[in-house]
Amino acid sequence: MWGQYKDEYLSGCGMLNHAFCVRLCHLFSLLFSVSAIFHDILLNLILRLSMAL
Repeated sequence: MWGQYKDEYLSGCGMLNHAFCVRLCHLFSLLFSVSAIFHDILLNLILRLSMAL
């Protein structure tokens, strides 16, 4: 899901060709990937807890 948004963000940044925008896009992609990792970990923990009960 984030992949298509990231492509749109980066293509928009490429058109603007502005260093700040590019940094902002990289920051957003980093935040989204980190949150996705945490989301997967939380989901696994919840599944394991529900199976333990």
